[in-house]
Amino acid sequence: MTKQEYINKFADAFVQSTIGTPLFPSVMLAQALLEGNAGKSVLAMKYHNHFGIKAGSSWKGATWFVKTNEQTKNGVQYSMKDHFRVYPSLDAGIRDRNTFLNAPRYKRVLEAKTPEAQCQALRDCGYATDVLYPQKLVNIINSYNLKQYDQKKKI
Repeated sequence: MTKQEYINKFADAFVQSTIGTPLFPSVMLAQALLEGNAGKSVLAMKYHNHFGIKAGSSWKGATWFVKTNEQTKNGVQYSMKDHFRVYPSLDAGIRDRNTFLNAPRYKRVLEAKTPEAQCQALRDCGYATDVLYPQKLVNIINSYNLKQYDQKKKI
């Protein structure tokens, strides 16, 4: 499935899942395209985790322990193994992503007024260690005209 096919297939579900929240569907789609490689990563295909959400100590569900690439605050790359959340379906992963972002740690994500600000807040709040994470998400949003889905949420 191409990235555009992925967008066409799942955009409506992402839009619907963000209604009643301050979350932008454009950011959610960009994360899925980046983190889950448009549904082609093993984490997305086999474990329905399209957003690269790690398990953490509070997670009580199934996990997948795998090598991941991270960066220090200065952008130095390193590899480690970590536990990622496993979901029974994409719908469960979508719901959990939105619930996950309601944690106090992500308050700035919820307060962001634009998709670009939300992308930056995700990085600042520790969702990703990649120093270029906000820029990568914004580039995806712009490349695939994903802001159109933010407008659909308002209808």
